[in-house]
Amino acid sequence: MKKITLDSLDQMGTGNNIVEDLLDQQVREIETILGEKYRGIGNKILSMFVQGGNRVQLSESSIAEELHSKKGLAFTMVQRILEQMTQASLLRKTPGGKYELSNNLLAQRAFQKVEAENRVLRTMRSNIRDRMARKELLDEHYLNYITSSLGLLDLTPEEYGFVEESRDSIQRRKRRRGFLLTLFVTVLSLMAFWATMQTWEARKKTKELAVINKELEVSRDSSRHAYENERAANDLTQLSLNALKEEKNRADSLAKKATASAALAQAEANRANENAKKAQAEKKRAETEAASAKRSSAAARSAEAAAKLSAERAEQLREDAVNAEKKAQDARERAIVFSNAVVALNAALKSQELDDARLQALVARQAYNIVSASPELGLTRHPYIYNALYYAVKDVDNNIRFRNKAHQGSVRDIVFQEDGQRFFTTGSDGQVVQWDINEWNALGVPAHRQTRLPFEGDAVHNSLALSPNEDRLLLGGELSYLQVYNLKNKMVKRFDWPKGKSTEEIFSVGFLNNTGAIVGMGRSHFYYLKDENAAITDIPKANSRASTFLSTNQGVISLTVQVLYQELTKFNIEGLINGRLYRQEFATRQINAQSKYGAITSIAAQQAEGAGLLAMGFQNGQIALGKMDANTLVVSKNPVYLFKQNQSPIVDITFSANGRYLAAASLDGRVTIWDLEISENDPTYQPLLLEDHEGWATSVCFTPDEKFLLVGTKNGEVAFWNLDPRVYAEHLCNQLRINYLSPRYDVMETQDWSRFFGKEIKQQRVCGGN
Repeated sequence: MKKITLDSLDQMGTGNNIVEDLLDQQVREIETILGEKYRGIGNKILSMFVQGGNRVQLSESSIAEELHSKKGLAFTMVQRILEQMTQASLLRKTPGGKYELSNNLLAQRAFQKVEAENRVLRTMRSNIRDRMARKELLDEHYLNYITSSLGLLDLTPEEYGFVEESRDSIQRRKRRRGFLLTLFVTVLSLMAFWATMQTWEARKKTKELAVINKELEVSRDSSRHAYENERAANDLTQLSLNALKEEKNRADSLAKKATASAALAQAEANRANENAKKAQAEKKRAETEAASAKRSSAAARSAEAAAKLSAERAEQLREDAVNAEKKAQDARERAIVFSNAVVALNAALKSQELDDARLQALVARQAYNIVSASPELGLTRHPYIYNALYYAVKDVDNNIRFRNKAHQGSVRDIVFQEDGQRFFTTGSDGQVVQWDINEWNALGVPAHRQTRLPFEGDAVHNSLALSPNEDRLLLGGELSYLQVYNLKNKMVKRFDWPKGKSTEEIFSVGFLNNTGAIVGMGRSHFYYLKDENAAITDIPKANSRASTFLSTNQGVISLTVQVLYQELTKFNIEGLINGRLYRQEFATRQINAQSKYGAITSIAAQQAEGAGLLAMGFQNGQIALGKMDANTLVVSKNPVYLFKQNQSPIVDITFSANGRYLAAASLDGRVTIWDLEISENDPTYQPLLLEDHEGWATSVCFTPDEKFLLVGTKNGEVAFWNLDPRVYAEHLCNQLRINYLSPRYDVMETQDWSRFFGKEIKQQRVCGGN
């Protein structure tokens, strides 16, 4: 077991970080001894030995009594904990037999650690009470976040009941999803049964066809027999005709030779007539048999046609059976794909809890491999997959820096030049920084050079804008004037408010054209400058700090939106076009006075596919998206309220260049990125969630090529996020190959594979062994 001494701290250098790590390790060991039931007791023990950052001495009996009464620990267990902490040099025993922390540095770091945890616990309690007051149940993400700390929150029975109600609500949703999945599998089984029945029917029809074919052969034999009878009848008729001719000749001869025997001749004639009648009767009988033979032949042809039709029907039934079986197979394959995707998402989420960097990287990369193999599911940018890859890269490659500090205060705005090789930031420290990119890295901060621009005034700057031809930079904020910096001659020009007007803070600025027309928007006025030689004109507007600019065929529109909560919630939209003010409003029942979202804190507008998109961020973290006619400012239908991911006000919101993606920054430190093509049609869609920021996220901006998102934070840093998870996945394999010089660098142990991916998914090399 490691011991903490002042000598060891002096030798290691960065004492604060080391002390924190060792404190955490010791706390974890204590909690391991006690079990999951006493999670969080370590910090409780530390807090007993410090007050106001100073050490205090406690007797063994008072410590045991305190822990027994509040946490139910036995006296022998308390003795064991104290002995372990003494052996680790966290505690020492005074000559008076009491215990205290070993030194003041430990006391100070323990006090800071306990205070930090208490702040987190207070924030959790505050959020629970706020959600309880608004009767808004906790979501699963937040409930997972606080579950491990519930025993430390000292909640009232009503608050515990509210947490359990939220957990029960989530379980009910999961049970409904399970029921739907069961129903889906049942439907697939019925389809397979139906396909089997169709196959059986096809075989039955085939047997019937064989019987019909046999009957057809019998009919053909009958036809041949009728034809032979007809031929025999024709031969008999010809013989009769020949006999009649001979008899007639004989009669004529007898008449000439024996005219005297008239009676005999008459008798022979009569006999000849009778023979002729018989011959006629034979002819008619032959003709009747021939007609019968023709009818038999027609019946045979009809039977043959019926047999052919039956064969065709049987063939169609066979094809239907094959198609049904194919559909059933496709459904089974889709079910397997869906099941594998669920396993991958769970594995990606669990990977973020691993301490083994190599295993974490392998699990994250394999989870990505599974979902990327089925792009039709659209899960490669799922927050579980993306964040698993991101944190795995951070842990396996410590050389990558994802953030760079540029300001002493919060970063309020970021604007890019069109080529993506230069951008500008400004913030609450009153500085404007020019970033010149030497080379973009696939991940992390690019190679760059920073230059501070010579703007006037030591005050908060809120907004930046580039002129359309990118030769001038406009700045606005708390100062009582606007400033324009010429990037060519390096000169700054200022434009003061009209005389006699009080100072108003500017929240958004923009150029209207290349001739110098500019607009600054405060809470209550537009400040419009027609050209650089004209005076600023102030135009009253709706009372709202949420404002933005929209480029249209008519020019650039300065937009502001205000919300009023009444019986029907009303939205007032105002736009300034070439110095003229236009107003529109629309009402909705989707929000009422009881469930109001608070003030609109940020808006963004974009032209996409011939229509205007309007995004609004609210004080409670909600985001609404509507379609707007840029010519009339009329919102075509009720806004779509995106699934609420942020728990604090939306402070900045922006579209990507093509209008497909929407990014929103919140004071809870989160940034959400929405793929609007998917989210509009998929109710289960989850946006990309970026959380690894120091403090609040205060500004967001896409690069012109939409590969990166830049996030400004409260502590003056700019974070660089590559939005393509494939880049993180490829980097993981490259780094694993470098860090672990073994042919099996990408092979996961069998027990680890089964733990995260089960036995249904075949084990394979995560990086393909390349």
